[in-house]
Amino acid sequence: SNGINSRKMTLELNEKRSGSIEIDNNLKNKIYNTCKKSNQFDDITMLCMKYFTGSVNVKELNVEAETNNLPKVMTFIEESLEEIQFPIKEQMQLAVAAEEIFVNICHYAYTPKTGNVHIRLVSSKNPTAISLTFIDSGRPYNPLEKEDPDVTLSAEERQIGGLGIFMVKQTMDKVSYRYDDGKNILILKKKLRGKGEA
Repeated sequence: SNGINSRKMTLELNEKRSGSIEIDNNLKNKIYNTCKKSNQFDDITMLCMKYFTGSVNVKELNVEAETNNLPKVMTFIEESLEEIQFPIKEQMQLAVAAEEIFVNICHYAYTPKTGNVHIRLVSSKNPTAISLTFIDSGRPYNPLEKEDPDVTLSAEERQIGGLGIFMVKQTMDKVSYRYDDGKNILILKKKLRGKGEA
């Protein structure tokens, strides 16, 4: 029966291969429920790979989390996006989002000390997509937990702050955060939609 259960789990994961699989408690619970009649006798290892039919390009930059390094960060992103001929509208959206994230890290991650920010830009084709990752070793902080501002209120009525990350979430296809091994990891994802896609 263990063999049958394993095959069921493999089939289920294969069915999701076109989407993203997040290794979290839900997935682990499914494994435990599938094999609930058997005692665990070894570690459970899960490996998920995303396959791209086209080329994947990775660019990286490591800078000190200081606002005077913002021009260097923006140049890195703009040149990387121009190199792969990413459309200007999406370039501008990524640039605005990147500026918001980098400046936030500069102001809050290490204060009053300082530290580095590692930026990784991964571009892929088929489908054409960009993944922009910011990694810092500052204090744990998930900006996505901040409540979205009520944009129906006037500027005078709204609470101060929160609009920047709200705009980032509105313009990106996906924004995710995790704290792992003493590091804040924030990932912005933007893809180009083909004709007929919403």
